[in-house]
Amino acid sequence: IVDSIIAVDERTRLWLWEWREGHVEAATAYCARNQLRPAQAFDISLPARTLAGFVESLPDLVAGASPGAVPFLYGHLGDGNLHVRVIGGGDPSTLESAILEDVARRGGSISAEHGIGASRRGALHLNRSAVEIDLFRSIKRAFDPKWILNPNVLLPQ
Repeated sequence: IVDSIIAVDERTRLWLWEWREGHVEAATAYCARNQLRPAQAFDISLPARTLAGFVESLPDLVAGASPGAVPFLYGHLGDGNLHVRVIGGGDPSTLESAILEDVARRGGSISAEHGIGASRRGALHLNRSAVEIDLFRSIKRAFDPKWILNPNVLLPQ
């Protein structure tokens, strides 16, 4: 760790949350002001032993997959969770594949605290086997036979 901040009082805790939330707003405003597509967001986690290597290689990975794109990072590294925002660049699907495949190769999760959701369910195979996905589907059918609870978010019907 080269630099870090730990909140030791309420004022610092509030300042850190303000900075964290402002980071998202700043990226959004930057994209709008510079007529860039909205920033791509990734909610990933990595084992501690691979986290530093991922962070170090990310700028080159992003530049190779989406020339002109710039990554910004924040997160709660104590549990391996990292939020990646990528501003600018080219084809979003190429960038998404490159980042998610790299995370999976390193033994990480392509969706950490916020869940897979509809937009990333096509990449679920990077972290789960076909058997596990079929098991998810079976559990879903058992508890939600009409497929009405959060439809098509993790699994297509």
